[in-house]
Amino acid sequence: MTALRLSLAELRHHPRRVLAIVVAVAISVAFMVASFSVVQTEYGAVGAQLARQYADSDLVVENPGVGTDSLQQAVTEVPGVAVAEPSWMAGSLVSAGERSTRAWVMSMAAEPRLQQADLGQGRWPTTAEEVALDPGTAEALGVGVGDALELTAVTGEGQAPAQVVGVAAPTPGLLTGTYPTVYAAPAWFTSPALSPEEELFVGELLVLVEPGTDPASLVVPLTQAVAGVPDAVVTEGATVQTTPEKAAAMSESLAGDASVITVLLLVFASIAMLVGALIIANTFSILVVQRRRRIGLLRAVGATSAQLRAGMLAEAAVTGLVGAVLGVLLGLGVTLAVAGWSGSLTYGLRLDPVALGGSALAGLLVTVLAATAAVARAARISPMEALRPVAAAAQQRRTTVIRVVVCSALAVVGVLLAVLSLPVGSAAVGLSGELVLVVAIAAGATLSLAVLGAAPLYVPALLRGLGVLTGRLGPVGRIASAGLARNPARAAATCVALMLTVGLTVTLQTGAATAQRTLLGDIQERFPVDVSLADTQGTDLDPGLVTRLTSVEGVTGSLTTSAVSVRAETDQGFSTYGTAFGVDPVAADAFLPEPLSGLDDRTAVLSPADGLAPGQQVTVTAETYDDEGEVVSSRSETFTTVISHAAHQNVLLTPAAVSSLLGGGTNTAGLWLDVDPRADVQHVSTAVTSITEGSDRSLVEGGALVDVAAYTQALDTLVLIATALLGAAVLISLVGVGNTLGLSVIERARESALLRALGLQRSQLRTMLLLEAVSLAVVGGVVGVLAGSFLGWLGASSLMVVLEQEEVQLAVSWPQTLGVLAVAVVAAALASVLPGRRAASAAPVEALAAE
Repeated sequence: MTALRLSLAELRHHPRRVLAIVVAVAISVAFMVASFSVVQTEYGAVGAQLARQYADSDLVVENPGVGTDSLQQAVTEVPGVAVAEPSWMAGSLVSAGERSTRAWVMSMAAEPRLQQADLGQGRWPTTAEEVALDPGTAEALGVGVGDALELTAVTGEGQAPAQVVGVAAPTPGLLTGTYPTVYAAPAWFTSPALSPEEELFVGELLVLVEPGTDPASLVVPLTQAVAGVPDAVVTEGATVQTTPEKAAAMSESLAGDASVITVLLLVFASIAMLVGALIIANTFSILVVQRRRRIGLLRAVGATSAQLRAGMLAEAAVTGLVGAVLGVLLGLGVTLAVAGWSGSLTYGLRLDPVALGGSALAGLLVTVLAATAAVARAARISPMEALRPVAAAAQQRRTTVIRVVVCSALAVVGVLLAVLSLPVGSAAVGLSGELVLVVAIAAGATLSLAVLGAAPLYVPALLRGLGVLTGRLGPVGRIASAGLARNPARAAATCVALMLTVGLTVTLQTGAATAQRTLLGDIQERFPVDVSLADTQGTDLDPGLVTRLTSVEGVTGSLTTSAVSVRAETDQGFSTYGTAFGVDPVAADAFLPEPLSGLDDRTAVLSPADGLAPGQQVTVTAETYDDEGEVVSSRSETFTTVISHAAHQNVLLTPAAVSSLLGGGTNTAGLWLDVDPRADVQHVSTAVTSITEGSDRSLVEGGALVDVAAYTQALDTLVLIATALLGAAVLISLVGVGNTLGLSVIERARESALLRALGLQRSQLRTMLLLEAVSLAVVGGVVGVLAGSFLGWLGASSLMVVLEQEEVQLAVSWPQTLGVLAVAVVAAALASVLPGRRAASAAPVEALAAE
């Protein structure tokens, strides 16, 4: 118990020595707590918002069929039912001036208790000529209360003007984005101007029961009533549930999505915890070195190894417990802040006691386990050895030899696995896509262990090399380099934490950039035209329409072509419908990554996706239709196929060939648009859609623009989220840098005092510690960037094997990569400020007199 009391006394008298451990544990635990709690709270808000569509109803009749007055009447006549209102739903094109968007039109119940949304501005519609919008749709269309809209029925046959009389309240929560929604009165859905009877259906029938009636007791009677309505088209899947049962089922369906995101966040939390473990292990190693004399005295007066081990583990446990408790509180604070910012706090926090306790326990266990190696090393040595200032040379040699052997073996295995996961290696041994990913992950993990494990072997050499540069700064630079060289193990441990965090960040950035360049290159090859438009009736495009399209910001070029709707078929059973564009091969080169070689008046270019072989004969038939959709003419020509991605679900012919299909005529019914890669894709796509949907022409829109935008947005979002999540790990590693410098100041108090006594100025002492911090950050950051770039390329290459890409294009996001390195260096420099001030403020005489 004496050793235990002494260890706890150390914590009371020197709490700053374990401050970095407490901070590292607190950040790691807070990350885990926030990962659980934020996801559960946000998905709870999603579930509550989904349940909001059932308002305060008691029962929900789902998928009852096409709503009729007799259906509603039959439900209302069931004893115990007070009110029953259908929830109508229909698709519509909503236009405001030149802006258009597709939206769901939902009925807004007359009964206030059955209204599915909260009102933000104005009022709810009461007539067929009034509508309300969700806030996002109102903003996208640039309208507000009092403005006019035009709604087109889903059939495209009926149009009706409407006035905006209200805007719904914003939907709170990070994950509660909604599809554009228009709220209309029930009268809109039976408006003669829209004639939508055959298209509309009742999504749900919302039911309120009489006071004192148990909703569950009406499930069977309502089911029988719905099934017994003779003149309502009732679906076989019609069900009746109580509203709480329906809401619970929807919440359960969200649990899987929440679990996936939680697991992803926990991966990053585990990374942060691993970095924290490195910092903890490094800190305890330094503490053991600082206490060697005290440990030796304790052993000399009779303390056993078991007593020392128990005391130091108790010290680690107390430190970990304090950090874990603070981490739980910090995590709850982060959850509260995020929920308040997103608005999901409206629906209450969702906290899991098991997750909170598990996170705290994980922080405690990691602290104890990380300290085990240093504790065991301190407890094994003899009293006389403990009194030596450093470990014996023989012990150091044994450690070095073992490390060289183990790390060399890991490097060899990692390189072999990496070769196997590359396209050439996987093809040589016939690995499947799933096995390629497994091998690549194993290669990355093995190489990472080799790089991190061998750090004590090469980090001192790199620091000495960097010391050549810092030495040019004068005596201060040489002293800083010598200070790092005196304890290479401690410097290496600090660099390992930086390598891990910087390396992981760069791995994700490089992998995403490489995958993006490769996939976008493939998309550009497969979908070489950014935007293509064709009039399905083969009518010339209006010059004013073409001018408006080519004037869209971001559109850099255009090519007008002839076009006709065709059917292509072969004698082998191949048949497809699409558009035949008549393009001049020379003019088309500006839009295509490669020339249309082989295209002439007797050939037709089709896509490889069609499964045709070059040289096959294909019959192309052009049919023209009247306004009622009846075929008025049909002409066929036989061509020899040329295979190219340029066709992409269409047929490319020469203008002369299209003219032949049209019976000697010609048109300008097709248009290709070229878009600047740096343009706002969403803006371009919305503008083009608004223009085409706002015209009175039936246009087919295609091209690669939206596909490229989807891939780009997904990959950019992945990198942004991953970089933000790894920020916690970077913060912990920088705490480690500050901790290393702070403990180094304590350990070298007499040395610093002697330097001050010999004439070293306070500013020079602070500069010395600054150079040490920057040197550690530069070495750790550069190694992390190099290793991360390779591992990112390796991961992207293996992913391309799975996606059956023939070529991998390496890409490094230099602004992001250099930004990560700069952040590490600047933050390390800031971490040196407090230790530098502490060292500079100590009086030389007092420091020399201290133990």
